[in-house]
Amino acid sequence: MPKYQLSILIITLCLTACGISDSGNPWEPASAPAVRESGARCEKIAAAHAEFWTAHGIERFEGVYTQDIIHDDGGTLLEGAEDVSSMAGTVFMIFPQMQVQTKSLYVADTECLGVFAYFPLELGGYEFTADDPLIEIDLLRTRDERIAYWGLFESHDTQEKKFIDAEGFQQLEEDRSLLESYAEAWSTKDAQSVVDLYAGEAIREDLTFGERQSGREQIRIYGRAFFKRFPLINWDLRMPFSNDLSGVHVAGGTFTIQSEDKDAQTCTIEAAVLLWTSGEKIVKESVFYTANSLVACGWAQ
Repeated sequence: MPKYQLSILIITLCLTACGISDSGNPWEPASAPAVRESGARCEKIAAAHAEFWTAHGIERFEGVYTQDIIHDDGGTLLEGAEDVSSMAGTVFMIFPQMQVQTKSLYVADTECLGVFAYFPLELGGYEFTADDPLIEIDLLRTRDERIAYWGLFESHDTQEKKFIDAEGFQQLEEDRSLLESYAEAWSTKDAQSVVDLYAGEAIREDLTFGERQSGREQIRIYGRAFFKRFPLINWDLRMPFSNDLSGVHVAGGTFTIQSEDKDAQTCTIEAAVLLWTSGEKIVKESVFYTANSLVACGWAQ
């Protein structure tokens, strides 16, 4: 067999085996036990995270965060327990009554994305209360059951309530437009509309389902097969949020996904998406889900 034919055969077999085939179906339900385990792990670490900030107890720090914890909030990157615990001590001093409550949790294998309410506190001339809290979204990556990375976002509603300049408002509008275009594209059942959102070398990860596409063509192939499997899919943007992580802008959002369950009944999946962007294109994507909605709708079995 000529070398070029052998190469084509190997590539074809690899694409098929990896679940990336134009005519095949790359989507398979996730493992329900694995999804429940991810959900339980996320709940445990998010509870410890919220309790630390509510209790104002620096002595709890080492039980919640690793010694090499990275805190990434779009400003100066804080690295190491000394810097992050010092920041926490300052926050406790400025906001002695502050409480933190977990609102919702989304998982992607070992990663946890939590929505938290902070109150009472005054920031940017706005007073956040229990009835109108500051909404923070935290990307939590763990090691040995402690938080090793903490990437921080705020909801657009929260950002708009604080002092924000014209450039900041423009960025929020651009982010929301991208997130709405994302929801529309993944609801059109048109793979080309999806592909148009991504940069040429974009990476798309859906760790819950073991999916990873690299480049527009793989995303196109996946989209075609996904729409074939879910012809009545519909995405709806619920809460946009955004920030810069390690110098790269990230637009994020929580979504509801309307689909049909195994009994052909309409079912709602709760999802969250992080979109790393460059210009007006997506260069990286990570997808998260609430564990309970995946199981309830049969996306995890």
